[in-house]
Amino acid sequence: MLKKIVNHLLNTTTGWVVGLLTTLGLSFLWLNIIPVVERTGQGPGLPVILLIIMGIVSPVAGAGGLFGGMIPKEGGRKDQTIYAAIFGAFLTTPLALFIFWYIGF
Repeated sequence: MLKKIVNHLLNTTTGWVVGLLTTLGLSFLWLNIIPVVERTGQGPGLPVILLIIMGIVSPVAGAGGLFGGMIPKEGGRKDQTIYAAIFGAFLTTPLALFIFWYIGF
């Protein structure tokens, strides 16, 4: 029972970390893909916006890691961790891009 809980926590953490890294990577790419009007200095700065976006995206990334880790153990523990990372990134990417677009970041 304890081993199962530890595996779920590991999968959730893996999905969460990969999801946040994906969001962080997208934030740097987003500035180069979509040109934004120069800001006048009003409002929150770049670090605050990234923290808000990562706070919104965190539960989705964790859920993606948990769902990815529940795939049957055909390839073993390593494959479950890889799928947890993939699901965390895939569920996080559309939400993060939508938030970037919506905020006008």
